[in-house]
Amino acid sequence: MLEVSDLHAGYGNVRVLFGLNIKVNRGEVHCLCGRNGAGKSTTLKAIMGLVPIQSGSVELDGEKISSLPAYRIPARGIGLIPQGRRLFSELSVEENLQIGLMSGQHDAVDQHERVLNLFPRLRERLSQAAGTLSGGEQQMLAVARALCLNPKVLLLDEPTEGLQPSMVELIRAAIIRLKNEGVAILLVEQRIDAVMSVADHVSFVEHGQTSTTLAANEFENRREMFSRYLGV
Repeated sequence: MLEVSDLHAGYGNVRVLFGLNIKVNRGEVHCLCGRNGAGKSTTLKAIMGLVPIQSGSVELDGEKISSLPAYRIPARGIGLIPQGRRLFSELSVEENLQIGLMSGQHDAVDQHERVLNLFPRLRERLSQAAGTLSGGEQQMLAVARALCLNPKVLLLDEPTEGLQPSMVELIRAAIIRLKNEGVAILLVEQRIDAVMSVADHVSFVEHGQTSTTLAANEFENRREMFSRYLGV
């Protein structure tokens, strides 16, 4: 569903990615792990067209999208939940969701209902300003807003960061449900337990390259080694 090939990208004259390769299949969770500064978040931003790609390609369901401007990529079927959520804090929950529904590539009423069924707590807070939600509720809203696009691929950048265990479990359950519905998910995550509870494959990013890719069971067998490597 998503294939990143020999990707070189960066900020101005500073290159961050040096030939990175990733494949994510339909209905699969593929986790990116690595130390801070390895290039994980830059990978997600490059896929979305938010960081200039110097060479290499990004393909979505066989269609090359790496040459498209950033504003056209979400409508092709990729949703991004960035680190830090990036909500419109002064707008209501409903207004944030309506922004996500603006792509017009689906039945907006059905999709609106779908995300509220996935996160019932948001239904109770539709008129509440996004900035007044708890951290966990804000993360739910960030995920729900991206799902309003009805994406084929979902990119999540450390969605459990700073959340209490009960909220981590709600986000984990949502990821598994989306995976079972056939969504391809590329997840940046530092928490080893969070990775193991949802991952089908794990890739380690080091110096802007994917140094190792493992199936989830192989990752479990080397769990202690990778925990030391990540410093977690």
